[in-house]
Amino acid sequence: MPAFSTNQTEEETYYGEYKIIGNRAVTYRDLDDGPISTSKSINYQDREIAYLQYGFIYRELSLFEYKCMKMRGDHTDYRDEGIGFSLNSDHLEECIAAHSNEPYYGSQTGCDVSLRDMQPGY
Repeated sequence: MPAFSTNQTEEETYYGEYKIIGNRAVTYRDLDDGPISTSKSINYQDREIAYLQYGFIYRELSLFEYKCMKMRGDHTDYRDEGIGFSLNSDHLEECIAAHSNEPYYGSQTGCDVSLRDMQPGY
């Protein structure tokens, strides 16, 4: 199993609340199902830009160009600025035992739609 399912961890891991017991270098393949964030800038000093962030990739464009892009569905932003942390250790242990990410992806994760199933609209 090359990598566990994507899970955004925040300061709790960085500041040592949860120990990291082992790791390896991250490769671009590990980012295949990484979180994507695209939205208008949240920086109040620079409201005329929009951004795209996907793993290590970060790009900016003018807000005018961003608003001209065709988007599918009701949402033009793909971001979650919520604060929180969840390691979902039950699924993590199942993935380790199975040597596969399938226990995670086959579970009820609380999401209505899997990003893996979405196709580009343009």
